Amino acid sequence: MNTRREFRSAVGKVVGTVTVPQTVVDDEDIHPQNLKPLASYNWINDPNPTIMVPGTHAPFLSTMNLIVFLGAPGMWNPPAFPLRVPQDSGLYYIDQNGHRHPAFPLEPLFRAVFIEQSDFSVATLDLVTDRNNLRKIVWAISGERIEDFRIDIQLVGKTLLFQRWETNTSEYIVEFRGYGHSFEKMCTTYSGDGMKASTGHHRVVKYNLAGLEVLTRFEVDAYYPDDVSNTGMGSSSRTAPVDMDALTSSLQKVQLTTSQRGKIDATSTLRVIEGGYKAPHSSLIEIKTRAQHRPIQISDVIYQLWFAQVRHLIAGYHSRGRFIRSEQKDFVHTGEFRKFEQRKGDDLRKFVKVVEGIRTAMVRGKIKKAVLLFEGSDMKLYERSGVWNSLPADLLARWE
Repeated sequence: MNTRREFRSAVGKVVGTVTVPQTVVDDEDIHPQNLKPLASYNWINDPNPTIMVPGTHAPFLSTMNLIVFLGAPGMWNPPAFPLRVPQDSGLYYIDQNGHRHPAFPLEPLFRAVFIEQSDFSVATLDLVTDRNNLRKIVWAISGERIEDFRIDIQLVGKTLLFQRWETNTSEYIVEFRGYGHSFEKMCTTYSGDGMKASTGHHRVVKYNLAGLEVLTRFEVDAYYPDDVSNTGMGSSSRTAPVDMDALTSSLQKVQLTTSQRGKIDATSTLRVIEGGYKAPHSSLIEIKTRAQHRPIQISDVIYQLWFAQVRHLIAGYHSRGRFIRSEQKDFVHTGEFRKFEQRKGDDLRKFVKVVEGIRTAMVRGKIKKAVLLFEGSDMKLYERSGVWNSLPADLLARWE
C-alpha cells in the first residue's frame, strides 16, 4: 500500500545551507572513470519484498536462506511497426525500491553486490545513491526548474548513504498519462516463464567522478540481445529452469544454526532469489515515447543516461497510440556524452564539491544521520530525528 508521506517528517534542527561554489577548476576530466558494473536484480510481484539476482551461488544459499529464480532485463524484441498500443493504466512505481521495501530501500543494492562479490570492500566508497538523487541535485545546482526534493542521508565511515525520498512511491493511473509503460511492455520479452513476475530490473555500477568514488543504482528498461558476449559481468550466462515448488519445499527443510542466522539482520524481511543471466552493460537500453510531431530532445534524457552510463536510447513515435516507428541512438557513438560533459562540466564539478561539503558538515557537526532539503531555491542540511537506519545492522557492520 502506498502512503503519502510528510515532507518534513523526522526533520530536526538545521545544520546549515549547502553552499554551491561559484566557480570550479575545470582542468579535471569529469568523465566517469573506471566504470565497473557490479550487480543487478529484479523485483518480482510478490506480497513479500523479493528480488532476484542473476547467477548461481550455492555457498550463499546455506548462509542466507535464499531460493533460486531468474533475473535479467527484458530483451528488445518489438513487433512490426506500425503497432497499436493501449494507453498506460493501473499501478505505476515512482520508486519501486521504496515502495516494496520501505524499511531499507538501499538493502537490495547491497545484497545483490555481496552475492556477486562477497568480499566487496565498502570502505573506499564516498557515495552510495540512486541515480534519481544525482539528477535532482545537479538540476538544483544548474538552476533548472525542479520541484522541492528531499534526500535522507547516513554517514558510515567516510561513506555517504543517500536514500531516495518520495512523497508517494507509487501511483494508480486512471487518467491519460501517455503510452510509455505499455510500449515498453509490448516491445520487450523475457526468457523463461518465471520472468513474467518481474516488475523492474535494477543495476548497480561503480565509477570515479572527479575523485569521488560513487556506487549508483538505476532502473533498466531493456537490452539488445546481439550485444551479449561471453565474458565477465558483460556475459549472457544462463542457468537451467528452476522447479520452484520442489526448491521451496527443500529449502523449508534447511535448519540454520544460530551463527548462520546472525549473518542477516532479523529486522530485514527481504527475500533474495538467485538465478538467471547477465546482460552486458554496453547492451542496456533506455526507452522513451513521444508523439510524432514532438521529437525527443537530448536534454530530455541526457542526465538519466549519463549518470548510469547507459549509451542506448530507443524513442518510439506515435499518433494517438498508433506507433509508427522507433528511433535508436548510441550516445557514445554520436559523442553526446562528451558534448554533455563539455556543456555541463562546471555543474557536474560543483556537484562533487557539494557532496564533499555535505560530508564535511556532518563530520564537523558529529552528525551521523541527516536530511537534505531543497525548497524554493535553497538546499539545506538538517539533522534527522527519530530512530532510523538506512541499512540493516549486518550490512552496516561491513564498514567496521
